[in-house]
Amino acid sequence: MMRLISIVLGLLASLGLTACHTTGPVPASLMDNSDETRAMVAGYLGPAVGRATVEIGPADLNGASSVSVLPPPLSPLETASVAMPTTFNLMMDGEACYAVDTTTGETVMLDGVACEPQSD
Repeated sequence: MMRLISIVLGLLASLGLTACHTTGPVPASLMDNSDETRAMVAGYLGPAVGRATVEIGPADLNGASSVSVLPPPLSPLETASVAMPTTFNLMMDGEACYAVDTTTGETVMLDGVACEPQSD
C-alpha cells in the first residue's frame, strides 16, 4: 500500500513539474494587422536597421511569422538599387513578443504589440 502511494505521489509530482516547464521561444504572429500595430512595429524596428522611419512590407501580418523592413526609397539621382529588405522573425517567449533580425540575430522587444504563438 505504501508503495502504491509513493508511486502515485511520484506521478503527481512529475506531472506538476511538466506543467511548469516552459517550452522556450516559439514562432509568433501579430494578433492585429491594423495601421496602428504596423506603426508600432515599424517604430521598434527602425532603430534596429539604423533609420528613424521605416516602411513595413505589404504582407498581411496576421498569419505571418516574419516582417520585412523595406529599403529606403531611391534618391532623385538614383535609377536602381541593390538594397534588400531586412527580415525579422517574430517570436514569443512566454508573454514577451519580439523580433529577431535574420541576418544579425539582433533581438528587438515589441513591448505593447499583441502577438500569439503561430499555429502549425
